[in-house]
Amino acid sequence: MKRLGFLSVAYCLLSFNASLVVVAQTLNDERQTASSLRAAALNYYDRKEFEKAVSALKQAISQRPDYAEAYNDLGLTYAAVGRRSEAIASLQEAIRCRPGFTIAINNLGVEYFESGQINLAIQSFQRVIQLDPRYAVAFNNLGASFSEVGRSKEAIEAYEKAIELKPDWPQAHRNLALASAPGDDYERVFKHLNIAISLQPDFYEAYNSLGVAHYRKGHYREAVAALQQAIKIKRDYDDALYNLGLLQLAVNKRNEALEQYHKLKGVNPTLADVLYAGIFRGMILDLRNK
Repeated sequence: MKRLGFLSVAYCLLSFNASLVVVAQTLNDERQTASSLRAAALNYYDRKEFEKAVSALKQAISQRPDYAEAYNDLGLTYAAVGRRSEAIASLQEAIRCRPGFTIAINNLGVEYFESGQINLAIQSFQRVIQLDPRYAVAFNNLGASFSEVGRSKEAIEAYEKAIELKPDWPQAHRNLALASAPGDDYERVFKHLNIAISLQPDFYEAYNSLGVAHYRKGHYREAVAALQQAIKIKRDYDDALYNLGLLQLAVNKRNEALEQYHKLKGVNPTLADVLYAGIFRGMILDLRNK
């Protein structure tokens, strides 16, 4: 199954705050040491010093073998450097230490999703929702997983629930819009893309999606305006540059398409070559909606 670019799957990294330090001070020295090591690890994580973070978290776990939060953070640190199998194992250990640990279960679902194990991802997000029916992130992630395997109706229902719980979440509105597109429900597509943009005026991905939607409904002028706005916000946004070039090519504005090709060449040479094939070799191309 082709990976859909619009999916927005969210991790949750636990933050280490002062209240944890206060609690730790009432415990024995061993647990204070574990908490201090975890605090140091999260500082390393924030500075992208991931190997140091891994080392500190392993030391924390050696001090406190049932430290569920440290296992969760270790899993996300492994994920940050692409060590997926170790990330999954660490998150599973976090859940073994605390079976109702919704953050770790959600994060495990994300790792299953990223590793292509979509059915396991769905099961994880459904488990989170059973434990906490108001977990908006899990509904969003469940929607992303359903979309990945073509279960559009269930994806739409999950995104709608995420928005019900968190109506000011622009990414969820965009995801709902894009999950609706395969069913040609463009009233809902336009509604939620416009809501996403109203909530986040610099949401260039939503402008790109709006451009694609307008093009597919035959609204050329509106499509161009939306794609130009995406590029105005993010000048090196390769998908919007590509889409604008393709759009101009589709209406026989070859010189304008060539201008986008030259801009794209300095941003994403591989994608520029694809556009070039459409301009000069007549290759049939499709818009990018990531």
